[in-house]
Amino acid sequence: MDYRPEKPWKLGTTVKVSGDIDGVPLGGGVFGANAASTTFTVTSDVRAVVDPSSLTMRVYSGSKLLRTMPVGLGKPGFQTWGGAMVVLGKARTTRMTSCSTGLACDTKDPNYYDQLVDWTVQLTYSGTYTHAAPRDGLIGRANTSHGCIHLTTADATWFYSLAQAGDLVTVDYPTNTVSVGNGEGDWYLSWTQWTAD
Repeated sequence: MDYRPEKPWKLGTTVKVSGDIDGVPLGGGVFGANAASTTFTVTSDVRAVVDPSSLTMRVYSGSKLLRTMPVGLGKPGFQTWGGAMVVLGKARTTRMTSCSTGLACDTKDPNYYDQLVDWTVQLTYSGTYTHAAPRDGLIGRANTSHGCIHLTTADATWFYSLAQAGDLVTVDYPTNTVSVGNGEGDWYLSWTQWTAD
């Protein structure tokens, strides 16, 4: 089962999910064997909103603004995905290579890179992250990345410590919207699109 509410649940909400799938066809000749249920409590209501026009990322807990940070986004030809992306996970250090994304494997290619990046929060399967970019001296002023969201080391460290899997990061691009299959796509769709499928 795949389910989402119209809007994210509020912090502290307890959700119980139950289903009697005994005998229900699940596809491929497989049938449900019993009833199942689970209960969980919402432990995070963090969300971040990236504004490409001002090159800022505002981070909220519920309706409370926690921090506004300068960002750098994808340079021309490498625009950062737009839409609501779900935090997939995070790592203290991630090796990022242009070859792994199919961008450039030739070390002489101007788009080639192979580097260890700190304070990484993953947003898409294709390799969109927020991360520290100490070599980017234009954060908040210009876009220089290959699609990631560049942060200062201090801001990246802070966001890394706060973000949890399932939190939302929305990039306000009206075009270049991330595809549903490029991450946990439930929130990539509007409520109208979601309920139509």
